[in-house]
Amino acid sequence: MSQASQSFFLRPLSWKHVLLAASSIGVVLLGVFAIVSFTGGPPDEARLIAKFEKHHVIYYRLLAMMFQDSDVREVAAWGIEKVQGPPTLHPPEGGFPLDRYNEYLALLKEIGATGVWRSRDDNQICFLTWSSGFGGDTRHVETCWVDGKPPDVVASLKDFYKTPKPRRPVYRHIQGDWYLWADW
Repeated sequence: MSQASQSFFLRPLSWKHVLLAASSIGVVLLGVFAIVSFTGGPPDEARLIAKFEKHHVIYYRLLAMMFQDSDVREVAAWGIEKVQGPPTLHPPEGGFPLDRYNEYLALLKEIGATGVWRSRDDNQICFLTWSSGFGGDTRHVETCWVDGKPPDVVASLKDFYKTPKPRRPVYRHIQGDWYLWADW
């Protein structure tokens, strides 16, 4: 190695160079995140249905918990949203038992869902199964218990994804009162 190149590597780095290197690494990581987040399509509906059938006891347990906790609108890793009161709570704040919250999280993890929520009219309880995108262009797939037949039931989510945009959300029947719900 020549003396000139040795002295280059032995010089102290300026803040400008450190900032440039950190920014470059950040841009690369953001690009990798974007590619991973936005290129994957929704999971195969047959796989989602098989997962529901395999874990249906856990889905029914979570459904029963949501019926018992009628004052809860949503449960996720970020906390709890109650029907009345502050928008988010981190148990045991707000009087929600920490053990109950942890039970929700453990069961949600077993079924591969990131959260559970109830509709404002209490006619459906849904488990967030998959999402991708950012801002106004986010797609979702949820497994839902619905009281009564929902509107816009389709035979296949795969066929639904082939229809032109903009699309309205649809349901795909699984069994009984259970449906897959998809948007985008």
